[in-house]
Amino acid sequence: MQARLVWLKTASPNTKNRSHRITAVIEMPEKGGEGVIVAAGGQSAGYALYVQDGKLVYHYNWFDRERTNIVSSESLPAGKSTVTVEFAYDGGGLGKGGEATIGINGKAVGRARIANTVAGRFGIDTFGVGSDTGSPVSNTYTPPFPFTGRIERVDIELGPKNLSKEDEAKLHEMQTMFVGAQE
Repeated sequence: MQARLVWLKTASPNTKNRSHRITAVIEMPEKGGEGVIVAAGGQSAGYALYVQDGKLVYHYNWFDRERTNIVSSESLPAGKSTVTVEFAYDGGGLGKGGEATIGINGKAVGRARIANTVAGRFGIDTFGVGSDTGSPVSNTYTPPFPFTGRIERVDIELGPKNLSKEDEAKLHEMQTMFVGAQE
């Protein structure tokens, strides 16, 4: 299943509890390109893919208790590039960890283990393409940190959930409790 996003502010494909791939086709300016390509969540929890100091960065925030920051070993070239984040979920229940790999033009340029992931909701923050309009997912930039290049497209591909009936019931209960607390 694949979602193609142009610009959404409050809803995003549910990457939680599953493997997924984020692919963005971007164009970097000759000098000074930076900013958020895509971000979901906020200061309490979430993820952001962005460019800072010429490098591709993927930041995963697990409830501000664990932060995983993957910075590319190479700078992004000027002009058009395809950048990716691939997350291989461990499975075996809700909120488990996995391996994250970032890539530039088909080459892996960074990798890290994310020990824990958010099982239910990142919170009530936003989803954005081209900027982070809510509270910042990462503590290394100040929102909205708009992307100064051009974003042609962002694709988010979701792997299967493969959750047990018990885990699905727990997840539903967590989401129901969260919605009830908002009313």
